[in-house]
Amino acid sequence: MDKYQEFRNQSSDFTDHLEHLEQSVINWGVRKYKTDKAFAKDQGYFMDLFDPFPEGYQTSMVITWMFTRILMDQDKLLKYARASKDSLFPGQNQFLKLWKKQKPFWSLFTVEERLAKQIFRIKDPFEKRDIIICSSSLENLLNEEDIQLGLTPVISALFPVNEDLVVSYGIIRRYKGWLLDDIVRLYYYMSEELGWCDDFSSFVLKYYTRFFQMDQRMEIPPVFHKDQRLERVFREACLPDFQPEALKDRMDILENEPYLKLTPKGQEGFPYSEIIYNRDNQTLIVQSMSRNGYDFLAGLLKDFPVFREPLLHLSYPLYSAVREYMDLDLADEYWEGLFDQGETEDSPELDDLNTLIGEALAAMNKKVPFDIESRGWELGMPEENIRSARDVVSRVEKKLKR
Repeated sequence: MDKYQEFRNQSSDFTDHLEHLEQSVINWGVRKYKTDKAFAKDQGYFMDLFDPFPEGYQTSMVITWMFTRILMDQDKLLKYARASKDSLFPGQNQFLKLWKKQKPFWSLFTVEERLAKQIFRIKDPFEKRDIIICSSSLENLLNEEDIQLGLTPVISALFPVNEDLVVSYGIIRRYKGWLLDDIVRLYYYMSEELGWCDDFSSFVLKYYTRFFQMDQRMEIPPVFHKDQRLERVFREACLPDFQPEALKDRMDILENEPYLKLTPKGQEGFPYSEIIYNRDNQTLIVQSMSRNGYDFLAGLLKDFPVFREPLLHLSYPLYSAVREYMDLDLADEYWEGLFDQGETEDSPELDDLNTLIGEALAAMNKKVPFDIESRGWELGMPEENIRSARDVVSRVEKKLKR
């Protein structure tokens, strides 16, 4: 038997044991630690925001949290293994024995290589090794082109089934319009704002439903303006030595005392890059809708090294999810509305993309013809965004035909 077939057999063995093990672990956690009440107390507020999601999504989220909450905690796993040894099958006890040495964990990764059917090599920025995974779910998503090798960020709970192989468990989350670095940056930002955890798994379990508010935007494809990926990039700092007049040859300056807004000369209204300065408290924010725009402004402020790297740098769909659903204090919110004339925080590119996808899906439901390219051109959309919209609609159409 070849190695990959053996891997598939071991993955299948895990699946065969999963239902009984899952029920046993969850029941034990409820009895011993009242994990059901803990979930409702700690996660309930953000859980309510998942109401529009597909039927069963919320239930799957709860089950996954309760299962991983026990088995990813070494102390709880050992207590469960001792208490449940006689009620489990030998194969299930063998898995528990393995997990005492190799902990299950939450993983953020990209799929780097398809080695064989259902077998992949993945890359996790928090792990310092190659990981080999067996997953029929990843195989299906790869076939549907929902995952691009080396690009699409994926989050899943992973369980070792031997020293060389892990399997996925629960919901496979793939975020189509984002980069891996988007989520890594959000993870560090949230950790700074909410409190650090020992590792990524602890972080996910602690901020589970708040963190996964990302799912509200997981289907949105990349958004571009011409050849630039639209992002939200900013950093705020106190700069007592800042002299705005020193930039007047490179920047247009608009006053609304005690605030100044500095924008690159010749910049059109969208996408914007700007510096806003408060003379009273000597606080300044650099913000842009692209990393190139941010880097240009940071270059003008080269005497202030704090701006070399932004505080937050996210794709626009992810940033919109953070603002709308995650209840985080964002530094840029303080600066809104100071210079309203002609200024907008919204992305017309994203609005047009949502409009085009919505109209195409409505036409599909009514079974009437719809020319997505022509409508995209009417909206003045760049070809990259029309193509992204077409891909989303095509995937939905395929799923409806099954």
